[in-house]
This record gives sequence, C-alpha cells and structure tokens, in this order.
Amino acid sequence: LDPYRHVYLNSSGAALEALLARARGQAWPDLSQWRQTARTAREDRNKQFAEALARRQPPIHPYQAVAAIVDEIAEDTIIIGDGAESYHWLNEVIRQNHGGSYLTHSYLGAVGFGLGLSLGAKRAQPQRPVLCIAGDGGIGITIAEFDTMVRNGLPIVVVILNNGSWGASQHFQEIISGSQRVTGTRLGNARYHEVAAGFGCHTQAVTVIDELRSAVRDAFASGKPACINVVVDLKPIPPEVGMLMGRHD
Repeated sequence: LDPYRHVYLNSSGAALEALLARARGQAWPDLSQWRQTARTAREDRNKQFAEALARRQPPIHPYQAVAAIVDEIAEDTIIIGDGAESYHWLNEVIRQNHGGSYLTHSYLGAVGFGLGLSLGAKRAQPQRPVLCIAGDGGIGITIAEFDTMVRNGLPIVVVILNNGSWGASQHFQEIISGSQRVTGTRLGNARYHEVAAGFGCHTQAVTVIDELRSAVRDAFASGKPACINVVVDLKPIPPEVGMLMGRHD
C-alpha cells in the first residue's frame, strides 16, 4: 500500500472543500438553454442510431457492427481503434471500465498502426483479450502483421470494417466538392480474411448483422489470431466526423 495515500486523500478532500466554498459565492451564468441544446442533439443522435440498429438487410450499418461487437467482448478486453472513421463509430459505443483499455490514434493520427499496437498490447498484458477494430484502408498498411501474430502465438482478434473505400477522404470530398468530384478513394471489396487465412489465422467473412455476434465469439474461442472481415455500408458518416468536416445537417 502507498504510505502516502492518507496524505493524498486528505489533500484532495481539503481542495474540494475549498473549491466548493468558493463556488457558493459565485454568480454562475444561466446554462439552461445550452443544456437543452445538448439534450436535443443527443436525442437526435439516438434516433439516428435506433434506425441503424433496426436495419436487417445488408449492407451492415457501421454503428450496428460496433454495437454488436462491444456487446460480445469481455469487460477486461483491450480495444485498439484504427482507421479514419472506424474508431469514430467505436467512440459511440465503447465502454471504458478499466484504465488503458481503449487505445486509438485520435483524429488526424497515424492510421494503420492498429495491428502493431495490438501486438504490443498483447505482449504487455498476455492474460487479457485484445481486440483491434480497423478500417479496410488502415488494415492494408500493415497487413503482414497477421504473420507476426501467428509466428508468436498471439491470439489477437481483428475486426475489419470494410466499406471498400478510404471513407474519410471520400466523405470529405463529397462534402467539399460534391459526390460527382470524388477521386482516388475507392478500394474495392478486398477479401482481407483470405489474406489472414494464408498466414494461418482463424477467419470469417460477415455480410449480415445476425452473423456478427457469433463470429466474434468464435474468433475469441479459437485461441488463434483471428480476422473477421465485415462488409459495412459506406454511406453513413460518423457524427463526430461530419462535424469536423463542416457538415451541419
């Protein structure tokens, strides 16, 4: 036990009491309108997500995918978010019950680092499950790391949200220049799971939402490095990304 723990607690308590005492004498601005605006925005977003979750026909909505995945993983799973838009979808559903359990590059970060960081996370915490959720663009940058996982016996589960595009680049071009002036973004529907299978991974392709939960369970149960290639809809834009790109609808 930390011998100075009582000092920290006493200091924190004294600081909080002083802050509360000072706050009582302050005239605070009326934020009721701002709070209502925030509540309305949350309600609108929840309505959009409810419609996404209700979809039963392909292509899978990316929000559907991440919601199903997070529901199937153990609480102590270390989650790596990789991809310009994939991790933004993950931000909407992630549950951070343990410190250091959700690792991502954030906006304008180094897309493509997911497999490498997953290797490091599994080495550092071998007793904990490790899940990497990546976009199809990001996964192509270091796809040979599936071989590293197999050679070192690291049972990392990788889920690829495959929308056949550098989605953030395509959506930015559409917002700025219009849908008829998009160039250099399409990737095609590559069979990334077959590449991973060639390295010796457990693999599965998923095209309908009802197959995804069992695919995640089977991947972790396999005890092997795993790749699940999930075909998702390109059209939806994560709310955060839309705002960062200047979209206000």
